[in-house]
Amino acid sequence: SMREFCAIAATVLTLWMGGRYSYFVIRKQVRPTLTTWLIFETGIVLSLASYFSSKQPDPVSNIANVVDFVDVLMIILAITIFGKPGAWKFESYEQACLWIAGVGLVIWAVSGRPFISNLAFQSVMVVAYGPLWKKLRHAKENPESLGCWTIACVAASLAFVTGYLSADKWGMIYTARATACTLITIVLIIRVKRRSAAYTGGT
Repeated sequence: SMREFCAIAATVLTLWMGGRYSYFVIRKQVRPTLTTWLIFETGIVLSLASYFSSKQPDPVSNIANVVDFVDVLMIILAITIFGKPGAWKFESYEQACLWIAGVGLVIWAVSGRPFISNLAFQSVMVVAYGPLWKKLRHAKENPESLGCWTIACVAASLAFVTGYLSADKWGMIYTARATACTLITIVLIIRVKRRSAAYTGGT
């Protein structure tokens, strides 16, 4: 069925993106923002925990959340082992984002309501993009992979279709957030590339 096809396609694309991005980290072809990926993984794990504590969890309809756990963990390991020295030293803005993620943990612990907690985690994962977007906004050269983020956006869109066909509001919220955030990232990367090209052309 279309539901299973979209789920499989989203899984393949997500894992492809993670492997490709990790390869670029190893080859020093991207300069990733570790804070973003750490907050991603925190939000993913807790979002999964709140999802599976709901009445009728369905891993297929929320496939993006399940596969993202492996995908982001792969990237974090690549950054830790092969990334630039001092990757675990965070700027003040990045520290603030980590603190905001901590607030999400508190909401989860206090709320006791899976859906409210899940919404808090989606908010945390939007915050996770903050350090990345800040870096792209001020970058003179593109530090990211346009191809990888495009793959991530397509995968999130397919996963949204899976959630929609499954009438799974959890999966739809997760993937709608992911699609919107990756689209913003793509726009910022294109902006950096154009700015870099214009700067190079003018020298």
